[in-house]
Amino acid sequence: MTGGWLLLRCSCGNSFGSGRGSQAKCTRCGTRGGRVVDTFADPALLAEAVAAANVPKEIARELSQRTSKKPLRVDAPNTLPATSQLRNAMLSATTEDGTLSASSLRERLSSLGLDRPTAEQLIEQAEYEGALVRDGPGTWSWLQQSS
Repeated sequence: MTGGWLLLRCSCGNSFGSGRGSQAKCTRCGTRGGRVVDTFADPALLAEAVAAANVPKEIARELSQRTSKKPLRVDAPNTLPATSQLRNAMLSATTEDGTLSASSLRERLSSLGLDRPTAEQLIEQAEYEGALVRDGPGTWSWLQQSS
C-alpha cells in the first residue's frame, strides 16, 4: 500500500485517520491501532473518507435516495465555485507546516478545473480577512485554525 495517510476502522466500529507510522488511537474509544481500510496520499481526501465512513447507514441510505431523485444541475459558465470548495482547495494546497504557496494553489485549482477566482485573488482575499500572513516571496502562513 502506498500513501502517507491511513483510514483505520476500530473494533468499536469507528473509522479514523492517522499518518503512516504514527501510534494511531481511536477517536471514540481510545483503543490503539485498528484495521487499515484504505490509504491516501492527500490528508484532505483522508478527511473526506473518514467522514463518509462514519455516516450512519440509515442516513447514508436516505442521502443516496434524495440525491438520486434530483436531476443533475449544470452550472452556468459564469457561476463561481462554492466558498467551501475554494477553502478546501487552499487547505489541500497547504503544506504540513502550514505554508501556502501561490504556485501550489494554482496547481490545485487547475487540477480541480477552476480558473476563477485565481490563486492570487484567493490569497489576497484571505490576507484581507486576516486568515493568511505573508511569509516571504510567494508564500503565506495561516493565522487561524481551519475548521
